[in-house]
Amino acid sequence: MANVRDGSCFLCVTSPPYLNNFDFAEMTRMELYFWKYATSWGEITELVRRKLIVNTTTAPTDLKKQQEPFRNSLSPSLRTELETVVAKLRASRKERGGSKDYDLLVYPYFSQMKSVISELARVLASGAPLHMLVADAALYGVHIHTEQFLAH
Repeated sequence: MANVRDGSCFLCVTSPPYLNNFDFAEMTRMELYFWKYATSWGEITELVRRKLIVNTTTAPTDLKKQQEPFRNSLSPSLRTELETVVAKLRASRKERGGSKDYDLLVYPYFSQMKSVISELARVLASGAPLHMLVADAALYGVHIHTEQFLAH
């Protein structure tokens, strides 16, 4: 959206990725091959996955491992609330013997969504409506009120 002028949009309707482990790159793999945008899974990772909001455990590992920069980009009050969620996810994973590292999705997801919302605020004209469809999540039985955290 870097090419969109400040305050030049009068409405935004969007449905960004949910924190639900849905792999958009995997679901569009056939189309990416058909349109010759990518010819291998490695190309999909480099050309597509790196640009997607981290919402799936199949996100590039190096992005998921960068917890501190993502965490530090959030407000102190949101960080405090999310620390509880991350701790619950880690504990639930150990308890269930799960293989999915959902705890590594929380900070990247909310940090990247904060950037998206900031960009939308920049391009929307004063008083322009924003309609964003989001969903809560229940990963390893841990309920995450995504809409409340995004409202911070």
